Order: sequence, then C-alpha cells, then structure tokens
Amino acid sequence: MSFDPTWIVAALGILGTIFGIYSYFKEPQIKTDKNNALIANDIKAIRDDIINIRDNHIHGLHQSLDETNKQVNQLNVKVATLSTIIDERIPKKHE
Repeated sequence: MSFDPTWIVAALGILGTIFGIYSYFKEPQIKTDKNNALIANDIKAIRDDIINIRDNHIHGLHQSLDETNKQVNQLNVKVATLSTIIDERIPKKHE
C-alpha cells in the first residue's frame, strides 16, 4: 500500500472535518460550563453576603433591644422613686 499525496490530503481533510465538528459542538459546552461555574460562584458569594448581613442585623437588633430594656428598667426605678417622693410630700385627703 503506497501513500499517495492525494490520499494523505483527503485523510487530513477528513480528520480536520471531524475535529471541526467536534470543536463546533464542544466549544459552546465549555463556555456554558465556565459560565455556569461563574454564576454558581456569584450565587454562593451573594448567599454568604446575605447570611452575613442577616446575622449582623440580628446581632445589632439584639444589642439594641438589650439597651432598650436597660433604659426601661432604669425609667421604672426613677418613676417608682418619684412616686414615693410625691406620696411622701403631698398629703392625701381623707374623706
């Protein structure tokens, strides 16, 4: 069997066509996979940011609620003290 130049060119042409068809279908798949991976990373980053914001916001609300409770308790003590002072200084009318 001799290798004729036209046979070699034809074989190379067929191989080139096969490779071209393979690349035609494979390239979009590779690009899609890359895009999907990037989108998945973006979604994970956004999810992590949301969780971080949620946790920090809840912690901030907890601190604010604790401070509010302390202030209400202090106000209750002051009102009780003022009530006692008023009761002692203003005589009650006996009917």
